[in-house]
Amino acid sequence: MKYCREILIQGKNISIKCPTQDNLKFIKKLWEDKATMDIVGGPLAMSDEQYEKWFKEYVVKNPNTFYCLIFNAEDIPIGEISYQLIDNKKGIAMFNMKIHAEHRRKGYARDAMINFLNYAFNVQKLSIMCDEIGIDNVVSQNLFISFGFEHKKDKSEHFWTEITKKKFNLLYLEKVSSHYVQI
Repeated sequence: MKYCREILIQGKNISIKCPTQDNLKFIKKLWEDKATMDIVGGPLAMSDEQYEKWFKEYVVKNPNTFYCLIFNAEDIPIGEISYQLIDNKKGIAMFNMKIHAEHRRKGYARDAMINFLNYAFNVQKLSIMCDEIGIDNVVSQNLFISFGFEHKKDKSEHFWTEITKKKFNLLYLEKVSSHYVQI
């Protein structure tokens, strides 16, 4: 997989871009915001050096990670979206998305999910996207179920969900508004 900097995914009301080091300030704001992070376990506090190390190791060097930021129509960063391959042979990945609390309930999450998953399934050829949602995070559980993810019962302390490429394409392929630009 190429380092993400080369991709721009344009949706209806959002764009998805790969971050640069200049975006670390926003990532820090996102991860340290209590209202944003409480539903996923709480804020993360790291030093500037730790953020820079994370960026190099996770975003730039890790071939199993595809990490992007979500921007609104005014080109303001509003969240993050990514996946981490958990089975490269089978094309199975763990999904991640966070919208900053001040930008929630504006339709950004659904627009970002449709266009990012379209790219992951139909360009990068993944087959299954999974997510572990906190048991108490009912808002996210409802979002994922209404989107088309299926709840897979397991014995963990999480609400395990997944969506296949086939199901995604049946539900959304005609609705996709995205286009991709190599930058």
